[in-house]
Amino acid sequence: MIAFSASPGQVAYDGVGDNSPFTTALVEHLSSPSLEVGTAFKRVIRDVRIKTNNLQSPQIVSNIAAEFYFNASAPATAVAASDFLAQIDFEKAERIATARGWQLYLAKHQSGSFSDSARAALRLLEGGGGGLVSPQEAESRMKLTQSQRKEIQLTLSDLGYDIGAADGNFGQKTRRAISRYQKALGLTETGYVNSIVANRLELVGVTRTDSAVSADEARLFDPEDLKGLETDERTIRAAQCLRGKEIIYGEFGGRLYVAVYDRHSSWQTAKSAAQRCEAHLASISSKAENDFIYGLFETDDRMFETGFDGSVSYKMGPWIGLEQDPGAREPRGGWRWLTGEPMNYNNWLPNHPNEHKQGDDFAMFYAHLDGNRDTADLKASTWDDMGPQNSSHGYIIEFR
Repeated sequence: MIAFSASPGQVAYDGVGDNSPFTTALVEHLSSPSLEVGTAFKRVIRDVRIKTNNLQSPQIVSNIAAEFYFNASAPATAVAASDFLAQIDFEKAERIATARGWQLYLAKHQSGSFSDSARAALRLLEGGGGGLVSPQEAESRMKLTQSQRKEIQLTLSDLGYDIGAADGNFGQKTRRAISRYQKALGLTETGYVNSIVANRLELVGVTRTDSAVSADEARLFDPEDLKGLETDERTIRAAQCLRGKEIIYGEFGGRLYVAVYDRHSSWQTAKSAAQRCEAHLASISSKAENDFIYGLFETDDRMFETGFDGSVSYKMGPWIGLEQDPGAREPRGGWRWLTGEPMNYNNWLPNHPNEHKQGDDFAMFYAHLDGNRDTADLKASTWDDMGPQNSSHGYIIEFR
């Protein structure tokens, strides 16, 4: 294992004390009793980032294949049972390394030896105080429309905040109003909208919340780390049956939805994966539900397959649980949800489904642009019919 005090191109700051921020963090954490070296260095990196306002980030290169401890001795005094449990949960949250993980930790351990460190880690991930994601970037990722920005202004005005003109442009008065609203919620005052603020304001089309969704991108989750933090057994079950798959999960309307990253997966592969989990591919009964599900994976570019077929530039998203009965009248007849629910809502792309090829009997998220165009900012929350010859980079599983 080799530890560098800073990443390439960064300055290693001396700090204002007897030791540099890096040395101070090393002394504090490497001497901690019974703390595995990988966990210790994660805490070193976190502390240095906080003390340098994220200007310095240590880098670790390691090929250690087993757990290693600099100080494996037990503490001289017995640790209270609550502190012992808090430490176990803290180390789980460190390994999970998401805003939701830290929120779950703090919901369970609001005070104690590790709560301040947990809050600092959460601030880094939420973009407050010079975090890993800036408040500006967090707002930019939401891709707010002009009408949504105006809706935010009108709602803040209704709550008594001075936003200036409700014109969809966030000027100084609106930014100040957002900061004051964040302060009232007990959030970091940034002046920029994030998903928590949008959810509290009940912004139409933004139903995702940091507390309800696991992460911005699909990633591996160890079920053992989720135990004790996640309170919904469906989440543990999903992580167990999808072990080895990168996932994003979130709850909406009392149901758990899991976006699974699985390259080149057919509809039958997706359906079988859901059945192994004793669940089903997602059924969608409202615009709000569709928006939430799309928001699960929207910021993970890997969940989309893009290309140009000579006519249109397409953007193919995950499979959902919508199937057309064999022999049904094409192209719109016989579509049904695998759950047997009535199809009271649909979000087909205009002029779709179209049975482009025989056997296009399964639905996925999809959109396209005419000609050879850049689809990076194309919102693919609409649906299209595809066939057994098609593949996707993911699918949505629903747990009830």
